[in-house]
Amino acid sequence: MLKGNDHSMVHAGRVYLLVSMLAEKMDLAIESTAYLMIAAVVHDLGRTNNCDDSGHGERSAKIFKMLMNSRHIIESIVTLHSRSDKSLDSQYELISILTQIFKDADALDRVRTGDLNPKFLRLDEARDMIGIAREIYDATR
Repeated sequence: MLKGNDHSMVHAGRVYLLVSMLAEKMDLAIESTAYLMIAAVVHDLGRTNNCDDSGHGERSAKIFKMLMNSRHIIESIVTLHSRSDKSLDSQYELISILTQIFKDADALDRVRTGDLNPKFLRLDEARDMIGIAREIYDATR
């Protein structure tokens, strides 16, 4: 995926938000919504330029397949995101770091309930995103 341009991960995030909002409006089943949300994240991973890149879909699918061969990392993040940080084993340093990022991203959405406490965020980068989290929430409600 390209950085700092029209087909960055920010673009994927916007597609993710839009597809989840459309799925909600259309009353799709949660499984169907999850398929669309995953597709939004990976749909441009194989893009090599911002112009006509008709092969990027196939390349993106290959990258997704490679990622799924390492699905234990994602499975661990999802499993551990609801556990205490103290339970994260240091031998899984990458998983630990990714889980902390995911936990903070998940926590940032507490702006919707008004009970986001910045002192519980693990990362300075997440604290810097509180305003953005509010803007995303405001734009999507």
